[in-house]
Amino acid sequence: MKWSDLWLQMNSPSPYEFFMSGSYNLLPESVGGTRTLRYGLGAYVTIFGLEFEHLDGFSPEDHARFHLRFLGNSLQNTSLTAHFGVRKRSTGETFNQWYLGLDSQLYLHRYFGFTIGYRYHFQSIATVSLGTPFGHRIEAGPFLDYSFVRIFGKFAAETENRNSGPAGAYGWSAGVQLFF
Repeated sequence: MKWSDLWLQMNSPSPYEFFMSGSYNLLPESVGGTRTLRYGLGAYVTIFGLEFEHLDGFSPEDHARFHLRFLGNSLQNTSLTAHFGVRKRSTGETFNQWYLGLDSQLYLHRYFGFTIGYRYHFQSIATVSLGTPFGHRIEAGPFLDYSFVRIFGKFAAETENRNSGPAGAYGWSAGVQLFF
């Protein structure tokens, strides 16, 4: 019986998962033509996860998210995950904005899949230049997964309602994610 327990312990997957990611983002000239870098790290314990992310560029952002995985048993598997987070934005003024979202990834083949995500940004505390902005973001794209490396591409579109009227941005990103 002890040998069986030892064998199961050695051959069962770890409940801990870690990842690091980095991407290069490009907005077309029609919406500002900026190039930014996004990098982050995260960890999961079974169905719960924490993620931290930083976006460099014209208006830097820091994100902190809590994830709850409803479907799937790992980061490299078909899954459905809800998240709740906060972003700290610096657009001349610094303010925090809470958001709620849903992410899904679908493996179409052992090494290939597609991901889609939606995020709703709640109204923030009033700022002088933006008022009380709120809006949403959607992103989707393919990925190639091999062992502990994922190469991905995404198209993202974000809209925001401000005092001065609606604003938005869209663009492409490409990056690498490493799993541990």
